[in-house]
Amino acid sequence: MNSDYSSPVLLNGRFYVCKGGSYSGFGALSCLDAATGSTLWEENLNRKPISLMAADGKLIILDENGALFIGEPAASGFTLISKATIPGGIIWKTSPVLWDGRIYCRDFATKKLFCIDVSAH
Repeated sequence: MNSDYSSPVLLNGRFYVCKGGSYSGFGALSCLDAATGSTLWEENLNRKPISLMAADGKLIILDENGALFIGEPAASGFTLISKATIPGGIIWKTSPVLWDGRIYCRDFATKKLFCIDVSAH
């Protein structure tokens, strides 16, 4: 696992990691079997840098340009459920936070806080 910007997430016996960093390139979401450490799959999201969190069995992924993805991970791959764009500048220094049906993201450059209501999803 090589992730400069986001901690790996353990979900259903699998680690999900936004692979890459300043020295190794960016943009891949990887799934590893927690018991064996073997890579089950890797999907190039063509994003840089990316961070993630898990909630309710789903992954919430955010890139530096404010592209936000919600999807269902599985041993066989990642299924995109929804996506949105957060207006602003560089959002890569902090992971998205989910609280009370809302996703919060902070713009690194302007220090603005953005909120997306996902309670209906």
